[in-house]
Amino acid sequence: MSIIEHGFELLADNPLPELSCNLKSYRHVRTGARLVSAVADDPNKVFGVSFRTPVGDSSGIAHILEHSVLCGSERYPVKKPFLEMLRNSMHTFLNAFTALDRTIYPVASLNLRSFRNLVSVYLDAVFHPLLTEAAFEQEGWHLDLEEVDGPLQYRGVVYNEMKGAQANPHSVLMRASTGSLFEDHPYAHDSGGVAHEIRELTYPRLKDFHARHYHPSNAWLFFYGDDDPRWRLETLDTFFEEFMFRADDTRVPLYPLAATRRTVELPFSPIDSGQETEKGFITANWLLPEIDDPLERFLVGITSSCLLGSQSAPLYKALIDSGLGESVVAGGFSFDLRQPMFTVGLEGVEPDRFDRVTTLIEKTLSNLADTGFDDDLIEAVINSKDFAHREFGNSSFPKGLAIMAGMLSGQMHGGKRQSATLGFQDTLKQARDRIEADPDVLTRPLRIHLLDNPHRSTVRLVPDTGAQDVQRRAERERLDELEACLDPSEREGIRDRSLWLRQYQTEPDSPEALASLPVLNLSDIDKETREYPCEEIPLDGVQYLSHDIATNGIVYVSLLFDLHHLPEELLDHVELFADALRQTGAGALDHVAFSRRISGTTGGIGVATDLHSKEHGEEAAAHLVVGGKCLVHQMEDMVNLLEQMLRSARLDSRDRVRQLATQARSHAESSLLPSGHSFVGCRLAANNSEADWFDEVTGGIAALQSMRTQADNFIADWDRTAAVLEEIRTRLFTADNLLVSVTAPSSDQRRLRELLRPVLERLPDTSGPCQRWQRTQFPEEEGLVVPAPIQFVGRAYDLRQAGYEHHGSMAVAARLVNTSWLWANVREQGGAYGCSAGYNRHTGQFSCVSYRDPNVAETLSVYDAIPSFLDSAELSDQDLIQLIVGTFGSLDRDLQPRAQGQTALARFLTGSTRDMRQQRRAEILETRPEHVRTLAGFLQEAGTTSNTVVMGSAEALDKAETSGAVRFRARTVL
Repeated sequence: MSIIEHGFELLADNPLPELSCNLKSYRHVRTGARLVSAVADDPNKVFGVSFRTPVGDSSGIAHILEHSVLCGSERYPVKKPFLEMLRNSMHTFLNAFTALDRTIYPVASLNLRSFRNLVSVYLDAVFHPLLTEAAFEQEGWHLDLEEVDGPLQYRGVVYNEMKGAQANPHSVLMRASTGSLFEDHPYAHDSGGVAHEIRELTYPRLKDFHARHYHPSNAWLFFYGDDDPRWRLETLDTFFEEFMFRADDTRVPLYPLAATRRTVELPFSPIDSGQETEKGFITANWLLPEIDDPLERFLVGITSSCLLGSQSAPLYKALIDSGLGESVVAGGFSFDLRQPMFTVGLEGVEPDRFDRVTTLIEKTLSNLADTGFDDDLIEAVINSKDFAHREFGNSSFPKGLAIMAGMLSGQMHGGKRQSATLGFQDTLKQARDRIEADPDVLTRPLRIHLLDNPHRSTVRLVPDTGAQDVQRRAERERLDELEACLDPSEREGIRDRSLWLRQYQTEPDSPEALASLPVLNLSDIDKETREYPCEEIPLDGVQYLSHDIATNGIVYVSLLFDLHHLPEELLDHVELFADALRQTGAGALDHVAFSRRISGTTGGIGVATDLHSKEHGEEAAAHLVVGGKCLVHQMEDMVNLLEQMLRSARLDSRDRVRQLATQARSHAESSLLPSGHSFVGCRLAANNSEADWFDEVTGGIAALQSMRTQADNFIADWDRTAAVLEEIRTRLFTADNLLVSVTAPSSDQRRLRELLRPVLERLPDTSGPCQRWQRTQFPEEEGLVVPAPIQFVGRAYDLRQAGYEHHGSMAVAARLVNTSWLWANVREQGGAYGCSAGYNRHTGQFSCVSYRDPNVAETLSVYDAIPSFLDSAELSDQDLIQLIVGTFGSLDRDLQPRAQGQTALARFLTGSTRDMRQQRRAEILETRPEHVRTLAGFLQEAGTTSNTVVMGSAEALDKAETSGAVRFRARTVL
């Protein structure tokens, strides 16, 4: 007999002790809506609603709908409820995503009242959106004409977002790799949209797509956390009262495998790397039959990790060792779509060597199918998967959201996967038993799914410096054709339509509409700062910080070495040193054996730089961190491996270091366009402080330029490079330059300290005096030239020079600028995908950076008008309360154990005290309108000495200079 609870039929009740939750699956009786309700003792509550949204073209219809439903709903008829929730909720997560076959709307919050508000707003948004034509044109695309005799333009948030995505070769490569395996199928298209097809999408089609797909019968809902599970059921049942079951089948159809070998070749505009021969990308791709059995999928996942899961994995290593390319792209078997895929390839390949790459891939797969995987590799992969599961949810991503993401694909695609739980240990035991009973179980997929599978493709991205110009000209020619066909009255009609849209964008919501939104009060805010354990314990003269935190049996160890012991001329090699320390092997073990030893006996060891501005003084807290994590019984193995790395990493392995230098350059160049705003922000701040300067030297444009020099001149400079790497090791790894930070229960740390003592005794005693870095200055007004049709526009203002003394109210003012002025003018009216303002209280810099922005001059003028906006802003008491609430929402995050320890460490390094943190909270709470208006005056004065960095095409930079908006003192071609 079925159990019915508040209109929902209970289908399954699964305790999941591994994830500390109980998971119930339901089906709504009247509508067929599916619900997973996870009850957990976790205050970070999560809700998500997802829909199957397969598409029939690349018009971006699902993506534009994702944006448009968040522009007002029946119950909350404001134009931008998503922004209002960003502004005044205490969310820990708030976003939406469009994938190839689904659209997902997740939210999370620690505050129960805020969480329920977010659930209400999102439910109404997806099921009852206003879906106005203005929202479609703003978020999707429209023809824009500011003056009757002015130039015609295409505008739209998604339109510019996808122009940016199409300029990113990695994005193009991954999309083409999937699409090349299908024809006349949803997966053959780009659900995000392609610019020239986006322009064909109409408003009626958008509304029809919503009516067909956004219905409870096509919905998958998810709850997680410590809120009342009965409230979840009651809320949904009440909300679904007006809906009835609908039998539409939106499941993606299976694609029949065939003897199909396709080759797709596409041009792309390469980054100007300075190399003699421009290089491209290539992938080899296979489509597999549907794999419904959870154990088989798990085993194929192990096979994938054995092939490509680390730089020591045999297929990964073969590709890098071949010298055919610079960096491996793609990651083996993927199970996110209904049918699995396998994709692997190389970037940085000369086009005349493309065929050699595909030959090498097949030859390596064939050899592995014959010889099998090494036992130590298999054990290392299984140990890594086991550890990752034990650490599940221990990240900045809400744990409930990770559970939802892990289940969603199986739920939507149905079959046995639909009823499979996330019970990992049972599956792992079954996998071990199968591997022991059948030695070929991990290599058999290489034959069945790859070598003997004719349904495959090759995708080649060929460098073409004129590719972006061709696309730009095609867009301009299409606009010119349209203009040639317009009579004066039609031009006036387009101009009037543009004015109508601007009026919609600038007209404020009515008081009645705003009053419909659920709000929080100051009483909902925790007045006390969150504190995390940090105790300094003597350890044979070495600083040792203990963070006594429950960690589910995991020990986190960080060895921090102060980088101030390095002279400035060595700093450009610090990142290469970090890579070489971890990835060249140690002692008698080469990098393959050492990597497998780490994966087989620990949860991982990593090396990275760590940087913070101190509360007092100009000096940064800059460290090289050698960090490891393990289970309690693995501590001795981990300590031994850490010591081997410090003392005997094979830094003189020329060929291996050369590979690492080449990969580092390739990765940095590949991140330029996806993360242009980060590079611009880093460059803007570089002259402000030692911390900001160091960030630029080791992770910004300056670092990229150093990486290029190191890779291009590697052979000629090897003797010097080897000497520099060894000098860095000698200068850093001494007892007096070490700080140890450990996050684990204190009872586990006692044994760890005993293991560390002999290691510390064997370190050299002293590393010499600290160095003073002279900090070479960077251009104040700089254009960064890249092959892209969109820009990243940054401008910074030095408020400290203008006389401003930091006050916590600045965080509230910055939030006001972000969620009101910049959102309205740069995103909605300007068409940029994003824009943000931030303030560095350590340096006094207030900066703004846009993302995938079609403009330059217009955006800079918006930045310069911020003082006027702040000075004239009329803030009611309720406006101010909501801004304060939202400010605390962004400050108060739910931290997992590892992050708690890292936060406590950062506070120690920077000299941040509880009193300082409490004072900042009090100042935020006490923010008044006069604080905001006072800031306007300082910004106005600082505007006379602002500095500007713009990343974009040469044409866009030329246009900005011609308009007088900026005068670049330097141009750097990237």
